[in-house]
Amino acid sequence: MKKKSQRVDRRFFLKTGGVVSAGLAAMPLKGAVGSEKGGKGENMEAKPGKNRRVKEATYDTWPEAQFPTELGLGFNWFEHLGAGGHYARWKNYPLSTQIYPDLDDRKGWDAIEQGLNELNPGWFRFGLPPDPHVDKQGKFNGDTVHFRHLEWLDGWATKNNRIILLDNFLIPRHYEFPLPEGTEDPGGAIVNMAPENNREYAENFVAPMIDYVVNSLKLKSVRYFNPVNEPMEYGVYQTPGNEPEAMVHYVEMYREMRRALDRIGITRERIGLIGFDTMYPVKYALHELTQGVDIAP
Repeated sequence: MKKKSQRVDRRFFLKTGGVVSAGLAAMPLKGAVGSEKGGKGENMEAKPGKNRRVKEATYDTWPEAQFPTELGLGFNWFEHLGAGGHYARWKNYPLSTQIYPDLDDRKGWDAIEQGLNELNPGWFRFGLPPDPHVDKQGKFNGDTVHFRHLEWLDGWATKNNRIILLDNFLIPRHYEFPLPEGTEDPGGAIVNMAPENNREYAENFVAPMIDYVVNSLKLKSVRYFNPVNEPMEYGVYQTPGNEPEAMVHYVEMYREMRRALDRIGITRERIGLIGFDTMYPVKYALHELTQGVDIAP
């Protein structure tokens, strides 16, 4: 445990924090930090040249991780912010704040590139908002600023041999089951329904989107896809009155997505489907067992 007297400077923190893990094991970290008194606890970059003692702080996992992370630390690139509206109709989660530079802001993108070079993440979770990519007929539309950002990120990731997971986080509104009676938009609860028709969702949205990524844009680093963030938790991926049963419907959705991708020649070796995006894998496995289904037979 880090002693109270030890403080990690901002640059060291940015290099080791603010990222997400591609697995459950934490990575051991080491860093030099300022001591507490006689220049102690002061910002060492703020007063260059001043004599001060430095001691080393060591952060270790205990017990040592038996299975280290396969891809290392990852970075959540969340495009929902700046897309407008509210996340899953929740009034406490507005998406109006733009966090990425305009496309013609060269200095802004240079700064992002410098930050990525310093952080050196092993993989990215690219959070692509689904609704801007569905037209009135429910067809996929890739002509958005979000895909221009993905193209830029793929360039960095390909050059540095990194992997990108494409993740919609939510089901597009066009494909949802009817909302529960009394749902407000935005309102005081998170509400995102499951697709009413899994086959239509897979064939008209998921498969064309992945085809656009693989065959039109030719983004080499995008290797995985996830449709929903933490499904069946806190209001995300609901079915009306749990009919059909949400777990059974979710597994069927995966069958339809895989079928739709196989039909257009995109194999699981090229784009893999992430299983359950959840903090409770054992709970989900037991839920599958009780329903007699398996997301990955």
